[in-house]
Amino acid sequence: MKTLQDLLRSVSSLSQPKLWESCAALIEEENCHLRRLITKEGVSIYGVNTLVGHRDGEYVDASSSALLHEEVLRSHTIGKPPYYSDYAARCITYAKLYAWSAGHSGVSPALFNAVVEVATSRGFLPNIPTGHSYSSGDVVPAAHWARDILSVAKEKYQYDAEPGDVMALINGSFVQLGYAASLVEKIRKCWSLFIVSSAIVNVGAKANTSNLYFFSTAERSWALKSVQYIDSISNTSRNSKHTQDPVSIRAIPQVVEALCSTIEEFMREINYLLFKPSGNPLFNVDIDFPISQSSFLCPVLTVKTEGVVESILFSIWSMVGRVNHWLSGNVEDIPKDGSSSDSILGLIQHPKIMMAELESARMNYGRRVFASGSQTSYGTEDLWTNGLVTLAQLDQLLDSFLQSCAREIYIAAYLRKHHDIAALRGFELLDYCSECTSVEETMESIDRYITDGNLNDVYNIFPIKI
Repeated sequence: MKTLQDLLRSVSSLSQPKLWESCAALIEEENCHLRRLITKEGVSIYGVNTLVGHRDGEYVDASSSALLHEEVLRSHTIGKPPYYSDYAARCITYAKLYAWSAGHSGVSPALFNAVVEVATSRGFLPNIPTGHSYSSGDVVPAAHWARDILSVAKEKYQYDAEPGDVMALINGSFVQLGYAASLVEKIRKCWSLFIVSSAIVNVGAKANTSNLYFFSTAERSWALKSVQYIDSISNTSRNSKHTQDPVSIRAIPQVVEALCSTIEEFMREINYLLFKPSGNPLFNVDIDFPISQSSFLCPVLTVKTEGVVESILFSIWSMVGRVNHWLSGNVEDIPKDGSSSDSILGLIQHPKIMMAELESARMNYGRRVFASGSQTSYGTEDLWTNGLVTLAQLDQLLDSFLQSCAREIYIAAYLRKHHDIAALRGFELLDYCSECTSVEETMESIDRYITDGNLNDVYNIFPIKI
């Protein structure tokens, strides 16, 4: 997954990936090819010398091409706040440059170079509206990005769009792809906390030694390393009981494997798509006409996104079961509800609120990829992948996942403090959270723990080094 890793590192450092530097000759050649096609009699090029959408059969004279470009942008920039974060917007910009570097866009070299300069400038913060993905493409948010790009290019480089530039700017899968890439760091944080929290639960619940053995499952390399990490922490408190632990405890390897496998497939798909041509139309110097197709569709990425959503819901469900077991009164040294003489009811409501949060997540994020089979204007046949909608659901669900991890860690810190559970004394994360009186304070302490570099040993297991 080197391409994705390079993108994320380059975004963080505002540097130019090597892939961009090696494509100058290709972009020049394909742009020359596009200019030849424009002058060729009888050749219609979508959005260049024709109108767009269901009006693509209407030809536009060369003298009106500049007006056409302005009209395409005007008619598509109809979004409104909220906007993608600055970080997501930068990932979106980088994703567009990766697609152009892969070729066939016909974009002018001058515009490509201008966007490179803009992308690596700290001051470029485009307003790309969320929630305006419709139909098979994401041209509404993309048009807002394109308008900001052209505005900066005009102001800083006195650049005016050439024929083909506007379609090259607004078309393609780069909004979905860039947004997906921007979620990787958030995914890494949530996954890492789930691994650490699983280790804490395994130790605190005095789980059976056999739980972390793996044979036919959890053998994939990343999942295996994750389970081995949990196992290494649990080594200090190994025991074998006559009775089995609840499924939520002994299924830690299987839950971890589901989470790791779906995240890895999601990231591999992003990595695969990043350096692929994407747009409509595309241009090949060996083909004497524009290529009309749908490379702006990313149904596989949407399906992989759905897989991550499902595995997170599954993980949160397991956490509800783990907390219920911890506070059931069936774990040695932990009274029911974690109650004590100065807190008779203890943590009685926490399992309930975790279940409520899970049910809310199930309701909010349970309808994704094939939520609509609608047509667009005037009954034009179309395919809706709901790519940005599904990613937005994943983004929001990651917040819920983080909340659940923080609640489980808060409960562990509470139990250690109020019941002096020896097995939990060695967890430095619980030291950071020992004086927290709420889940919100725990989340702040977790952030300090991460900022201090204490999660790096788990981060090193993650397939992407950011």
